[in-house]
Amino acid sequence: MGTYNLNKLISNSDLFCGLPEDLIAKIAGYCKERKLRKNETLFVEGTKGYVMYLLVEGCIQLSKTSEKGDSVVIRTVLPSEVFAEVMLFESNLFPVTAVALKPSTVLQLSKFDLSGLMSNEGMRNKFIANLIGRIRYLTQKLLEQSSTSAEDRLMVFLKKQGRSTSLVQMKKKDIAAEIGAKPETLSRLLFKLRKRRAISVKEGKISVIGV
Repeated sequence: MGTYNLNKLISNSDLFCGLPEDLIAKIAGYCKERKLRKNETLFVEGTKGYVMYLLVEGCIQLSKTSEKGDSVVIRTVLPSEVFAEVMLFESNLFPVTAVALKPSTVLQLSKFDLSGLMSNEGMRNKFIANLIGRIRYLTQKLLEQSSTSAEDRLMVFLKKQGRSTSLVQMKKKDIAAEIGAKPETLSRLLFKLRKRRAISVKEGKISVIGV
């Protein structure tokens, strides 16, 4: 494993937060680390799998193929977030494709290992509660996309990219998809925000000023 605090990383994730230390330690014991290069594919939509992931560092983009055959960005995973958790409960086929937008490190956890821990009532109840919380979060995100401006959604997204400074290295079309806007709308927003000195763009990297 890397230099990060594995137990703390797991306990800070939205799916495992609130679990007692002994269960966090057991989950940590089952985790396997995997490093990804920029643009490397972690898994492909429709392929078989039996693991979920927790992002340690980097940035993972989840996309799905539309009925027209186009690739549609579902969301961008940031550090401490869990993804592919649907593999724990539904079919063994990944519903999306996951690609690292920059060098990334993930922890993978087998559904078989996690299923064994579900025999603990406290683990089971807390896990289900956290899972319901994730569903509420995704529902809230959809609501925000319909009720907030593209500029507000863009600023929230940029600020989430880093702790003290927001630094993004993504293609414009991917950022546009993440905030639910068209690429041309994003270009106008970036120009507007640069003019207001709310952001800076240097060497293709977007930074939020004053974060």
